[in-house]
Amino acid sequence: MEEQTWDDGVQGAGLMLGLVPLVSVFVALRYQVWGALAAALALTPWPFLLRSGGQIRNGRFRSFTGWRIGSRWVRWGRWHRIEPGDRFASVHHKQSLMNRRGAPRASAVEYWDVVCVRGGRERVWHAFASRQAAESAVVSLTALA
Repeated sequence: MEEQTWDDGVQGAGLMLGLVPLVSVFVALRYQVWGALAAALALTPWPFLLRSGGQIRNGRFRSFTGWRIGSRWVRWGRWHRIEPGDRFASVHHKQSLMNRRGAPRASAVEYWDVVCVRGGRERVWHAFASRQAAESAVVSLTALA
């Protein structure tokens, strides 16, 4: 089977990482290090453009984070080997974004975990933002197991 990729898109995966170049801008301004300022300004948008997703290649699945630059990917993540007898499922979650005092019930984040059951143990391999992507990944993973 050839490689398959499910791209969740920009999900805010790098929001915390985005603080590094933003703080660097202010430090470079304070000490008037213009080269560092230019580098920090050039790096500022990159953490906010991080994408997440899942990938199948050579009988393995990877939950990744990275950047898509044109048609090429720069990504990293943990690989999981697909073994005979593995069972896969998509588990739906919906979490409230607000506290319980007066929060509207419609304010929530939905995601779908792709879960691998191996030897009676459940492990989450990736949390997808899209139901269709999660179900497609489960079908492809089940076909390989």
